[in-house]
Amino acid sequence: MKSQFDIKEFGIIPPPYGGCSVYVKRLIDKLNSDGYKVGGFYLESCDDKNIYLSPLYDHWNWMETHLLPFKIWSYLRIVQSYKIIHSHFSLEGMSYLWMLMKLGKKKVVITIHNSMVSTFYRQTNIVNRFFLNRMLQSKDVTWIAVSAEGKEQLLSLPIRPLSNVHVIPAYIPVVEECFIPLASEMQSYINRGCRLILRIQYL
Repeated sequence: MKSQFDIKEFGIIPPPYGGCSVYVKRLIDKLNSDGYKVGGFYLESCDDKNIYLSPLYDHWNWMETHLLPFKIWSYLRIVQSYKIIHSHFSLEGMSYLWMLMKLGKKKVVITIHNSMVSTFYRQTNIVNRFFLNRMLQSKDVTWIAVSAEGKEQLLSLPIRPLSNVHVIPAYIPVVEECFIPLASEMQSYINRGCRLILRIQYL
């Protein structure tokens, strides 16, 4: 089936569900405003009709490793209309992402939102670690960390990523009206966020 949409963001929106969901919501809104067709996932508690009635959104179903043989088919169906899948669950769900990349023929982008990579790698189950290693060895995966520390930890794993790891800070929208001048360090951070949206990696 030919792709109708551009990117499926593997993250839960809308807020408030934590900082990562705010990031995902802002990213989807920004990419949609730039002309991309981008979708995401929602939980049962979502009461926004614009989300749960939209063809771009699907109800989130957790990617448990032991249920992979049963659940992977529903995810293959969900992503078939998209060119790219972008995960915001750090290093979780690697068996699903591998299958979506290989069976679904999708490009995969993975954003690391924390600096607990080494700890997660040691503690994750053997199946997830196996597929994580396969993802690290794939040239078809784009890796993004929201901090230099996250990148350092990713590069410290026993198997290093074959492709480059990009550091892109969390996107912060530009505020047109600002009554109190921001510190120069914060303004610099915001300015970087404005030009470091993921469009470049998606092309």
